[in-house]
Amino acid sequence: MMALPLAYELVMGKPIIFWLGILTALFLFSAGIVMILTFHTKYKFPVDLHHKLALVGLAFAVIHIILALTIYL
Repeated sequence: MMALPLAYELVMGKPIIFWLGILTALFLFSAGIVMILTFHTKYKFPVDLHHKLALVGLAFAVIHIILALTIYL
């Protein structure tokens, strides 16, 4: 039950679960932007960067979901 107080700990006036959701969206959005820029512009990013951004975004998403589900336990 330690996750529930952690999920609602305030950082800059908002709960941690809020900031994890923002980080998740930013990492997944940037993973998509990297591939769009690679295929449709002169900017070429390594595909490995896309994979790393997506994996970090997925990790944040899993933590975000676990903290969100602890509300109902």
